[in-house]
Amino acid sequence: MTQQSDRDINKADVPNEKVNSFVHKSPVMRIAIFGMSELINTRLSDEALEICLELLELGVHPKALADVVLHTLDMKEKHAAGQH
Repeated sequence: MTQQSDRDINKADVPNEKVNSFVHKSPVMRIAIFGMSELINTRLSDEALEICLELLELGVHPKALADVVLHTLDMKEKHAAGQH
């Protein structure tokens, strides 16, 4: 491999903290993300989505966070179904 392609691979392995920070701090980007969340029916409240954004900004792996959120939402639905 060339030296340039080695650098590109290493960049892909490291989370881009500047992008995450930009999304979290930019009101326009936050509004867009909240809108997309509602549009695709993520089942997340604004507060839950805010927490997810903060966790991503802190470096939590996106796949791991998604797995935990999906598991939590599924358990919440099962619990609600058992209540009726």
